[in-house]
Formats: sequence, C-alpha cells, structure tokens
Amino acid sequence: MRPKFLTLAHRYPCPILARAWVVVAVLACVGVARGQVGSQCEEITIPMCRAMPYNLTRMPNLLHHSTQENAQLAIDQFELLRWTKCSDQLEFFLCSMYVPICTVGFVNEAVPPCRSVCTAARTGCLPLLSKFQIPWPENLACEDLPLYDRGICITPQAIISTDPTTQPAPQEAAPCVCGRPRPLRKKIYLTSRFTYGLRGRVRSVESFGDLTLTTVRVHAVLLGGGALLKAGRDAHLWTNRSCACPPLTPAQEYLILGWEDRENARLLYLPNSVALPFRRKYASKITATVELRLLRT
Repeated sequence: MRPKFLTLAHRYPCPILARAWVVVAVLACVGVARGQVGSQCEEITIPMCRAMPYNLTRMPNLLHHSTQENAQLAIDQFELLRWTKCSDQLEFFLCSMYVPICTVGFVNEAVPPCRSVCTAARTGCLPLLSKFQIPWPENLACEDLPLYDRGICITPQAIISTDPTTQPAPQEAAPCVCGRPRPLRKKIYLTSRFTYGLRGRVRSVESFGDLTLTTVRVHAVLLGGGALLKAGRDAHLWTNRSCACPPLTPAQEYLILGWEDRENARLLYLPNSVALPFRRKYASKITATVELRLLRT
C-alpha cells in the first residue's frame, strides 16, 4: 500500500509530515535523529481520534492530561455532541486539544487548534448545550487559542493529503421523507415491544446535525421510561435523522410509543414509533395491552 503523506500548509519548518510508518522521511527532512522524536511522540490510541489526519501525539496534552487513558475519560463527556454531529469541526477540535499533533520541531510543546476551529465547533454545538442548560467548558475557551495568522496553530484545512484517495467525496443529504404513521393496534404493540409510552404535549422539534431532538412535556407515563420519564417534566426524544418521523406538530398533545436506549440513557423516537393525537381511550388500551404482554412473557 502506498504511504499517505500529509502537508501542513506553511505552519511548520518541515513541508511534508509523513504518517507513522514513514516517519523516517520526516526525520530526514529536518535532519533530526530518529530517537529524539521517538521519545516524545506516541501513536494515538483514543478510538475517536484515530481517524485524524495525523497519528502521532504527545503527552501531557493541552489540558494537562499526562496519559491518553486520562484524556479518554475526559473526552467521553462529549459523546452526546459527537452523536448529534452538531458541528463538522467538533471532532477535529476535541482531538487536537486532547491528543495534539506531535511533529518534528515541536516535540517539546503541543500545537493547539486555531481559534477559528474552536469557534466553529462552539457555534454549532452551543445551541444544543444550552437546551440542557450546559455552558461551553471554560477550559475550552476559544479566546485562549491563537489566531491562524498570528501564532502557531492547526486547522483541518492546513493538513492536506497528497493522496487523493484520502479525500472523501462530498455526500448529499438524504431527503427527509416520513412514511405512513403506524396505527395503535394490538399486533403492532405486541410485535414492536415498545419500552416507553407517554401522553404529552410537544414543546419543540429541533435538528442538530444528522439528528433531531423532540422535547415533550409529559402529562402521564403510560409505559416504562424509568428515570427518563416523569409526569410534569420534559422528556427528550432522539431521532437518528434530520427530521422527526412520524411527524410531530408543536403544541399538539400526543400518545407516543418508542424505545429506551438504556446503554446511553436516551429515549429513541424512530420511524417505527407510534405517535397519535391523544384520545382518552388510548390510555386504557395501552394498559390492557401491557397486561396482555405480561401474561405472555
């Protein structure tokens, strides 16, 4: 397989940075002894960051984590933001903070991301954080990072692969078309094995990247949900596409049946979910069907 070379646009003294398997080319480029870099740089092990356009990092990182194991524990708190893809700059920004690039000429200091990368990530993801009353982390303040033309920093655009196969073709967003809503029938209920059911009024339906967040004020819990569903409180339902399917109208009261992702503590609202304008007869029908399902188990 042909080596993949990376170029950092005029930001570093060496014009070509090679991947780890051709690091000898880097050393030859600047005339640095091989052992000098080997003692400073280490291969990236954090799964989320292994797709970065560089694969060598250094510790401690820009947030003073001494090992990648410690950095992994800290970066995991951003899993929800990664899941929503609220910003196409987020993963690059986080990885360049938690596992900064290690290059010849900068082996004794970490190279930070540029302020523009942080600003793009914050602008895309702050609305979602605000939804849950979570501020942007102080230790990731964009104002503390250098501007591209006034300091040494790194951006996705500054790392250019000379191998065209590493440049993914742009993908058009798939149109968001919902199928016909499912009726509330005993057979559908028993075969779908819904794990939560609620009666509630839709407060908002918002898209964040490739996902949609529906906020519902819960009036009554009809099935399951655990700690994620409480009458009189908001429930957050996640759809893995850029619109809510079946479609929901804000301010409308619905009966909603879906599934709980217990591993990630999320309520899922998927195209196979049931959402019907609420009628009182639905509550008794759900109760009777729950009892029938329990008898069958």
